[in-house]
Amino acid sequence: MFIFSPLINRCFLIVFSTVSSAYALTLDDVKRLSLEHALGIKAQELELSAKESEKNFAGKWSNPQLNVIVGSFNSGGSEAPVREFNLAQAIPLTNKFSVKKELAETERDEQKRHLEQLKVHVINQAILASWNFYVSYQLYSHGVERAKRISLIKKYLETRPRVSMKQQVDLSIISSSLIILEKEQDLKLHHFQNSQRELTYWLGKEINPQELEFTIPNQLELNFTPFNPDLMKEYNLAKFSLHKSLLEKKIADKNRIPDISLGFGYREEQLYPSNRQPYIMAGINLPLWDSGQNAYRTSSHRAAAAEIKLQETKKMLEIEYVKQIELVKFCYQQFKRTPFNELIKLEKNIKVAEQAFKQGVIDINTFIQAENMLNEVLDMTFSSWLNLMIEQTKLAQMNMEVVSW
Repeated sequence: MFIFSPLINRCFLIVFSTVSSAYALTLDDVKRLSLEHALGIKAQELELSAKESEKNFAGKWSNPQLNVIVGSFNSGGSEAPVREFNLAQAIPLTNKFSVKKELAETERDEQKRHLEQLKVHVINQAILASWNFYVSYQLYSHGVERAKRISLIKKYLETRPRVSMKQQVDLSIISSSLIILEKEQDLKLHHFQNSQRELTYWLGKEINPQELEFTIPNQLELNFTPFNPDLMKEYNLAKFSLHKSLLEKKIADKNRIPDISLGFGYREEQLYPSNRQPYIMAGINLPLWDSGQNAYRTSSHRAAAAEIKLQETKKMLEIEYVKQIELVKFCYQQFKRTPFNELIKLEKNIKVAEQAFKQGVIDINTFIQAENMLNEVLDMTFSSWLNLMIEQTKLAQMNMEVVSW
């Protein structure tokens, strides 16, 4: 039988346009595809290359300075041409270049850690998008089946001769139910299409719904990693800021000792060819404006502030970690309360209810009530499972872990 309901036709367009596939998307697929198509990771890899170059250059002395002078001076009323050049090299009296190299290595290592954290984030978001796509598809496809059943009942009522007012009332009720269902399906279709766009963004390709084969378990075991701030992005960032501030303070301290400059030069006066003068020169930077002392005070204050921020970050992360664990536990309890085991029974009851209505054993309201009950349990089961997965992903992300597939 062909049913030409606008709602059913729109549903069929989605469900039957997807080609069944024996291929199932795996965790390795999600990791590979998400990492291959993440532009942010490519940008961070280039940043890491830049930090590597900075590290290689940080331990080197500054370039020597070459000065060339060509001019003249007045000698006995005549202009005497003169040529002079000198070459000078600044030489530090402290080992501040080794500290600068250590600072560059610290920044390079932090960039490496940031890159690895970004990879974990991308993988987790791709996994979460896969779950969201799976759930939205399941809810939408179940709505399609529901619309088919109710439309068949409507067709059944329309083909029967209208011999009673009750039959007209039943037809009115079933038509109203289809209108409500059409609005619900429009919203579910919107969620499904958005979840498909999001998953395509993370994986770089459009995924067939049949490629996702998740099994929602009856029972889940929750294992929580003890609080360890060293695993967390924010704490590592605060540690890096403190380490960087201490190194900058050390560099500022060494900069208070001025560098010396050594070099040699050569001067020649053309009027007096015998007056060719090679010479050696030495110099020292004079901290007349106290810039070195000011830089040291500034870096000292920043280091002290970074140490306080590190302690504060650790306390806040511990609070947030406990809150997130409690939220996962709450979502887990909500999931456990869903009548998951009743789904198969409810689906069988729908078929029984349909036959019972046609046989006149139950009225249309009872049939619609059974349909609504199945729909509510489906929504509750899938939504509570997805909420649990969302919060578990957040918890895994806090520990820089890939969430369990």
